[in-house]
Amino acid sequence: MKKQTFLFLFFVLLSFSLAAQRPGAHSALLVIDMQDEFTRHTLSEERAVPLISNVNEAIAALRPMKIIFVKADIRMLTISIKGIKTESAEHTALDERLHRSEKDLVLTKRESSALTVEELNDFLEENDIGHLYLSGIFLGQCLTNTALNAIEDGYRVTVIREAVTAKKSNKSEKYLGKLADSGVVIADLADLE
Repeated sequence: MKKQTFLFLFFVLLSFSLAAQRPGAHSALLVIDMQDEFTRHTLSEERAVPLISNVNEAIAALRPMKIIFVKADIRMLTISIKGIKTESAEHTALDERLHRSEKDLVLTKRESSALTVEELNDFLEENDIGHLYLSGIFLGQCLTNTALNAIEDGYRVTVIREAVTAKKSNKSEKYLGKLADSGVVIADLADLE
């Protein structure tokens, strides 16, 4: 009787574990917030150039998998005598140094996590994607929120160590450690080849 109870519990737990993961057979690379506003105006050139190079290396290593660029809708609040209004920031375009293809999807998010974009969720489902590779800016903010939302939604998630950064570079390893504790795989660029 104990053996049957054990087997029953084992299969119940196994079914919950399998149900929690998306069954998607394919993978995609999300490149998050690699916009001029951040690569040219927030990060120093000494930090931006190697980051862009590493993101491009990740793109090259992972093609022909789907590459999806997700950019932030950056809004500026203007207060004047005429009232308060919001406008798009000047430098919202993706950094032109990124190796983009015409077939790569480019989406805009209005919230922190890329997975709040309905078009992205539809695309991932339609293309049977169950594993997300993440690169871009910023650990501790949008990139971290995307990774944690993806884990909650049952995706397998891999963050590429050299292709991400935090706003303060000395915080990157701390954030990567927290992501690893949450079930995110932290991979080196060399692991992709």
